[in-house]
Amino acid sequence: MLATGTVLAWAFGLQDRAAIAASMQSFGFNPPTVHIDSLIQGIPHALPYLASAVPLGLANYIFDLENIESAHAAGDEYKTRQIMLANGISSIIGCFCGNPYPVTVYVGHAGWKSLGAGIGYTVATGLSMFLISLFAHGQFVQDVSPRAGRGPSDCGIGGQPVRRDIASRPCAKRKLLFVCA
Repeated sequence: MLATGTVLAWAFGLQDRAAIAASMQSFGFNPPTVHIDSLIQGIPHALPYLASAVPLGLANYIFDLENIESAHAAGDEYKTRQIMLANGISSIIGCFCGNPYPVTVYVGHAGWKSLGAGIGYTVATGLSMFLISLFAHGQFVQDVSPRAGRGPSDCGIGGQPVRRDIASRPCAKRKLLFVCA
């Protein structure tokens, strides 16, 4: 789907060559560096946003638990405490290196597993994300592949837990579950 969407977007002139050229200007080796001074200086600027940051942090916690449960439902047992500790420690390390986004447990586990993905796919995904960020290719990848081309695969894989939950519930509860999901 992604390849088809990308080809169609380019064929119909929906992609911007200038944006790609601009994103290539940032290519280079960008190792992570610790930015504790920036973290401390940013605290006063972040305080007004705590009203939304704290609920989002709790939602991320629940989302991680749902993804762990999805992996369990797909037949892969993981220790929740170890996963959540690794998740939190990784988020803190990322924060010290300037990353404003929390780490999250792998989304769509059951969907990728149903397509035959295993440990090799997981390692390849992690390694590619590391290399893309290390060499500043993130914006380039986004500029080459259109958002509309990435969306269907994201929805398909992300929808696996919802489909599983809907199928496991009595018919009377399905509508409520679908609205909440």
